Amino acid sequence: MARNSFDLFMAVIILAALLALPVIVGVGVFRLYRRLKPFPQADNPTQSFMQLDNIQQDGYIRCSVVGWIICGPLYYLIYLLLT
Repeated sequence: MARNSFDLFMAVIILAALLALPVIVGVGVFRLYRRLKPFPQADNPTQSFMQLDNIQQDGYIRCSVVGWIICGPLYYLIYLLLT
């Protein structure tokens, strides 16, 4: 760490935050959405566990894309304001 500057260290932290923030926002949006509109309950009592497992989860890609759709314009606005 002695060879690296403080600016480089902060740039790495900011880059990691910029990549993680959309995923966190997407997960939060889906948690709020699932609280307001939960998964439908199966009418068929003989439905297998594999089908229930596939239905009742939101994937990483879906959360990431929703997060990027929300955070993308904000990142662009911050970029325009800083340049």
